[in-house]
Amino acid sequence: MTTIAGATVAGVEGFTAPTIQLAAKESRVSGTSGVNRYGGSYASVDGKLVFGQLFSTMMAAPEPAMALEQRFLAIMGTPLAVTASGGALTLSGDKGALTLH
Repeated sequence: MTTIAGATVAGVEGFTAPTIQLAAKESRVSGTSGVNRYGGSYASVDGKLVFGQLFSTMMAAPEPAMALEQRFLAIMGTPLAVTASGGALTLSGDKGALTLH
């Protein structure tokens, strides 16, 4: 079950579970943010995952899909602690946490 800031994303019309793909050699990130695709750079800073300025496509979807995507992007805009447990990846920062399965 994927959650964004505590909200479950399953079954939200127009929203798919976000993805994060890291290309280590190029320090690039890409994926889907729920409605749109995004990309940019990343680095490891003081043991946290930090994303640079992310670009995104500009498609629209009905609410609450757009609100969930905005929460996802807000969390991605802060330094994130990364933990893995039981097949889930959790990214935690000042704006909340993402749990991806």
